[in-house]
Amino acid sequence: MFNKYFKFWLVFITSIVTYYIYSLTDGYYKYFEVPVSETYAKICSNILNLFGFKVDYNQLNIQNEKFEMSIATGCDAIMPLVFLTSIITFYPYGDVKHKLKGILYGSLFIILSNIVRLCSLFILGQYNKDLFDFFHIQFWQAYFILFTMFYFINWLKKINN
Repeated sequence: MFNKYFKFWLVFITSIVTYYIYSLTDGYYKYFEVPVSETYAKICSNILNLFGFKVDYNQLNIQNEKFEMSIATGCDAIMPLVFLTSIITFYPYGDVKHKLKGILYGSLFIILSNIVRLCSLFILGQYNKDLFDFFHIQFWQAYFILFTMFYFINWLKKINN
């Protein structure tokens, strides 16, 4: 049993470190991060337009006459997705079906949460810079960390039942 968990932590940590190293490369930025961030910019601008904010997007930027926001590295929710996918994939228990369901539902919720995050930050940025800074730096960072941890714990409970 000790050997299974040791192997799990070793492989999990190695996957996170490998991702982090890869995320520092130009190829990652050009072929992965930028397309993901551009997709978020397009989706969020469409949602904000539905609510009457008259927003345009250009590559990684969402803007209107009152505010401009860039979707920078780390604002794409890729790291929580990698973390969740790795921890569920390499956990030594649980069948493939439960792992795939856990990854799918968790990933969807992280992506939807990030869309809510980006839209709310854009709205806050138009009206209150202090609230924008608090939610950008404090609230949403903590949310993604806690959500990913609690989601994994809940997934563990489900596979153990």
